[in-house]
Amino acid sequence: MEQTLYSAGIGLNNKTAPHRLHFGKGGVSAFEEATNVLISRTGEVVSRRGSSILEAGSFHSGWACDNGFYAIQDRDEDSALMNIIVNADGSIDVVGIASPLTKGAKCQYVDLAGKTYYTNGYERGVIFGGLSYDWQENDWTGPETTSEMLAMPTGEHIDILSGHMLVAVGDELFHSEHGLLNLVDNMKNRVRFESKITMVCAVQSGAYVSDEKSIYFLSNPDPNQWTLKKVLGYPAYGLNQELVDPSFLGLDTTQLSGLFATSHGAVIGLPDGTAINLIDKNVTLPTACGNGAIIIVDETTILQS
Repeated sequence: MEQTLYSAGIGLNNKTAPHRLHFGKGGVSAFEEATNVLISRTGEVVSRRGSSILEAGSFHSGWACDNGFYAIQDRDEDSALMNIIVNADGSIDVVGIASPLTKGAKCQYVDLAGKTYYTNGYERGVIFGGLSYDWQENDWTGPETTSEMLAMPTGEHIDILSGHMLVAVGDELFHSEHGLLNLVDNMKNRVRFESKITMVCAVQSGAYVSDEKSIYFLSNPDPNQWTLKKVLGYPAYGLNQELVDPSFLGLDTTQLSGLFATSHGAVIGLPDGTAINLIDKNVTLPTACGNGAIIIVDETTILQS
């Protein structure tokens, strides 16, 4: 009697013992291990696209946007922010635009109005026209106040919510005055968490923030009206956040949402504060990871730690 061993797969499952994986008429439905392959929604298994070296060196903290492509290159004594220019023939030119930067420090980015703001916890800047500049100084022009109005501190994570710059410094999240991205009320514009902040991701109606223990949602597009709730009892990795269309991941909504890499897998954070783990029922990931990346390529979610 002939029996099909495999016809289509639903993905990876390393939580279930191999001998207990479902075996039906179509053969094995999930894989205990998958290396360098992608699995489509129809169950087709294809090899991942290959790669070739265009520039040798120690690069990290890449960022692609309408304003260009940038990355950090670690050198012998320090690091530098590089503008990576892709030529028509597929070759690249790598041009340094900011140095010296602290060696090994991971860089975070956020885009606004044709400019790219970046920070690594030690140095920061803003990129436009392919060059790096200092953050613009802001002066308080509102009503007379007794508050201490200071320049935004340099943090490890940044994002922008409804005209407010969000910056994480240690266990505190600062938010700027509206439209004044480098000005903060030192008394009021800060929220403290239980431990060091590892992620900040703004969505339309608030911001997801993770510390070393949990993920929280700060509900309200106006930081002065925030309410805080814990949504998951495990942390997210520190990485650059891009909003995604949840319908690409099989959810019944097109509202732009946050996509996080966490110690328990890929999590999508909807604008209403609902956080959904996409893979934790089937996949166990390493927990000892301080950084990661998550992207969607051809409707496939790729999480790298």
